[in-house]
Amino acid sequence: MRPLLSWIEHLPSKNAGRNLKCFAECVENADAVLLGAERYPVRLTPKRHLREVDFVFEGKMVRGLEQNPATKSRWAEMARSGEKVMQFLKDGRYVANVVDGSVTMYTKRAGS
Repeated sequence: MRPLLSWIEHLPSKNAGRNLKCFAECVENADAVLLGAERYPVRLTPKRHLREVDFVFEGKMVRGLEQNPATKSRWAEMARSGEKVMQFLKDGRYVANVVDGSVTMYTKRAGS
């Protein structure tokens, strides 16, 4: 069985949405997230107390991070208005986000 987050490299965004939505909902009120046989703790960031979870997927570190509502992005504006926003990063780059169950997968920029 493939890990829950196989969306990162392998699945079309239709399937990715289901996996990301499930993952974001699991992080919201959990102390840890179980992916396959691995358990990953959900922490609060020191300064802003945002939820985050780091996990390994196919040898790469991936981070799920609750959106900081104090920034000037449109995602932050959504968070300020009460929507649940979670960003996903891989190799220091944002790869996707979930806003109240709706998924946006980011595409690679030309030359990246």
